[in-house]
Amino acid sequence: MALALAAAAWLMPRGVTEGPQRRARLMIPEPPHARLSGLIQSIAISPDGRTVAFVAADSAGTVRLWVRPLEAVIARPLPGTENGDLPFWSPDGRALGFFADGKLKRIGVEGGRAEVLADAPDPRGGAWGAGGDIVFAPHATGGLVRVSDEGGAVSDVVRPDSAAGEVALRFPDFLPDGRHLTFVSLPRREGGFGIHVARLGDARRHLLMRADAAPVVAGADLFVTQVNERLIAQRFDARSGRLTGRPVNLGDAPLAVGHDGVRAASVSRTGVLVHSAGRRSNTQLAWLDRMGRIVEWLPLPTGVWEDVSIAPDDRHALVSRRVNSSDKELWLVDLASGQATRFSTTSSPQTSNAVWSPDGRRVAYTQSLRGPGDIFIQPLDGGAAEPLYTSPALFKNVFDWSPDGRHITFEQPVRGRAWDVFLLPVESERTPVAAVMGPWNEGGGWFSPDGRWLVYYSDEGGVYELYVRPFPGPGPRQPIPGTRTGATAFIRGCWWASDGRELAFMGSDGLVRSVGITPGATWSATRARDLFRVSDQIVALGGTSNLRRFLATIQVEDPPPAAIVVDLNWTEALRAR
Repeated sequence: MALALAAAAWLMPRGVTEGPQRRARLMIPEPPHARLSGLIQSIAISPDGRTVAFVAADSAGTVRLWVRPLEAVIARPLPGTENGDLPFWSPDGRALGFFADGKLKRIGVEGGRAEVLADAPDPRGGAWGAGGDIVFAPHATGGLVRVSDEGGAVSDVVRPDSAAGEVALRFPDFLPDGRHLTFVSLPRREGGFGIHVARLGDARRHLLMRADAAPVVAGADLFVTQVNERLIAQRFDARSGRLTGRPVNLGDAPLAVGHDGVRAASVSRTGVLVHSAGRRSNTQLAWLDRMGRIVEWLPLPTGVWEDVSIAPDDRHALVSRRVNSSDKELWLVDLASGQATRFSTTSSPQTSNAVWSPDGRRVAYTQSLRGPGDIFIQPLDGGAAEPLYTSPALFKNVFDWSPDGRHITFEQPVRGRAWDVFLLPVESERTPVAAVMGPWNEGGGWFSPDGRWLVYYSDEGGVYELYVRPFPGPGPRQPIPGTRTGATAFIRGCWWASDGRELAFMGSDGLVRSVGITPGATWSATRARDLFRVSDQIVALGGTSNLRRFLATIQVEDPPPAAIVVDLNWTEALRAR
């Protein structure tokens, strides 16, 4: 009710009071019996600043779009938007664009049937211009395309500059004129992602600056982005492609969880800014039992510890430690003493996804030292990391090392299609070959301990779930019953028991489940059953070789409530300058 009253006061006609308006921040809690996605890409404020659209899952686990007028006290779901994400508004605020089931769709805010406008197998943002154009990124790599808001043919808008090493353009946003738009380019370079402005119908574009997030347009000459963990507002001239004036500090940036280059907030044309209430805090390591209860803390130095990978003998773990908002480094932790030493010699945005060799003597991980994430291999005895596989492809997320030590699995997006799983030879000619390739998004790649089976995840059935296929083949793939996690819910971790009789996994919804398996030449498994759901304080998880315990990175500070922050009158900071 307090939010509704404050919003109603803010929405009253101007001119009733004189002088500057005080900045105010309010919170929209998640709907009763529903769960916010937690991703900033899943929140969008309407152009007039009166309504917030967001993604949430109801008590049955169904993900869809919801809308909440600021003057109202409750939010309502939008039927027909199931599995939807990445919402964006029409210029008049009467409709929403969104992505679901590999398609770009639109729907009226007051309800009705969702209309399919175009294919978008692995989208990275969209924007709706005043002229009726929708510009969007249909793939994780590649350029921006456009389609009419009535559907029809899709055409290129702007492509990555391969000569400059660009591989992806994402998260477009239109200026009020409906002709100019901003977007972000990947990979990240020193200083951040490239922020650009372009004009429809013109192949030229201008690099405005580098920052840690995509820009969001707040007016004809103003955008908001993130630099060095601070939200900033920056004026610019779209025609000349130049910044005008100095950036204005708007305060600490929120925790921007989402795809690489994602915006840090959503901003209306009337000066309402919204973002997730999440914030980054220090974490610690702790052991959990099979019910998710903390049974022991490990005395690590103060820091933001994130990804976890336990050695085959359960004696050590590699844990990533965040250096700043973009870079991470790997540390080796002795699980008996809790002593931690730095393992990777450099930090980078993609330093993560560490996997152990079967004998525990080497580690492979992804690191982005020159833009794209490449795969490195490093001995545990202190030797230097050496590149195992490099290529212009932006992402190479490693997942497992085969029991015979010959292959490493990794996933990467394939231009013009979706994500696929690849096998990388470790010792012989290091040329990857496709392990799982199809028109759907496929990722992961975890070997059974006997080397007979490869488990991966795919959205082939419309939602993500685990599949298994014989390794090295041939043989058909088959879904693993009870492993569906949702259209936007990825697998955050998957672990085999060393005896091959159990597989545990965690979805991005935080639910940890277990599959019983009968080892052998024929696949035989039980339906997945729930073990526990991790709390919002748990960042990442790793399983021991017998899956009796799980090592977790846990926030040591109480997390903020699951909510959306509404920031009013922040533009007063611009007038002060």
